[in-house]
Amino acid sequence: MERDSERENGDGSPSSSYSRDIKEARRSMREALRSDLPAAHGGLGVTVVGLIFVAVSAGPG
Repeated sequence: MERDSERENGDGSPSSSYSRDIKEARRSMREALRSDLPAAHGGLGVTVVGLIFVAVSAGPG
């Protein structure tokens, strides 16, 4: 199903090219930022250990 703007402007219009470019850029950004479950858990573990270390070394204010 075509969108109204694509129907009005045709496939070769600048706005349709812009939309395709934006969609492609967003898709590649999502792929680059996607992480798998083990990597996410590893990052969480490193963060928790770092926060505990900072809390212990800072003391009670």
